[in-house]
Amino acid sequence: MIKIKRMFAWGMLIAFAAVMFQPHVMKAVAQPYEIEGEYSATGTNPDGSPYIGVVIIRKDGDMYRFHWKVGTEYYGHGTLKDNILTVFWGAPDPVIYTVKDGGKTLDGVWAGGLGRETLRR
Repeated sequence: MIKIKRMFAWGMLIAFAAVMFQPHVMKAVAQPYEIEGEYSATGTNPDGSPYIGVVIIRKDGDMYRFHWKVGTEYYGHGTLKDNILTVFWGAPDPVIYTVKDGGKTLDGVWAGGLGRETLRR
């Protein structure tokens, strides 16, 4: 019985290593997104009216600090998990961005999905 458990444990370890060391998995782990910097912003408010502006993102430890200049200035902070950046800015719902192109584009929704925003470098 012990021999079977040991064989199972080794099999699991080998399977894990085979998955983790595939080139596409290592690339995703080895290259974090570069999202710090200045972006141009285009968006749509929940009422359908458009807006444009600039968003500055600064990394602060594990957090990202946001400064929106879109007619009115807003500030927020967010965290990145995989390719999802969730930013709290004082409203009931956060802005939820999908990070694309290594961080060159952030596609976001806010106000519970009624507002949309795209940030591009």
